[in-house]
Amino acid sequence: MQAQNIADISISEPQDTQLYGVEDACRKLDISEPTLRKELNAGRLIGRRLGKAKLVFTDSDLRAYVANLPKWFSESSASQHQSLDATVQKANTSR
Repeated sequence: MQAQNIADISISEPQDTQLYGVEDACRKLDISEPTLRKELNAGRLIGRRLGKAKLVFTDSDLRAYVANLPKWFSESSASQHQSLDATVQKANTSR
């Protein structure tokens, strides 16, 4: 095996490894399951299927959804959704 120069190794962006089910995503976003499904169907929230039935969301999916909320919504509920990063980070460190 040939030794590799450290300069030849590229470092990629960290990938989302934490997956959240529907219930956890609803809790983190502080929305109901019907609202989550409406947002998913409208294309404002991205989710992924694991197998035929399991729907999961990554940290990036949840952050992107919050980042793209309308300005009026973001301002009126900033205190609720402002803590999403802290909540996600806390959940990741507690596992």
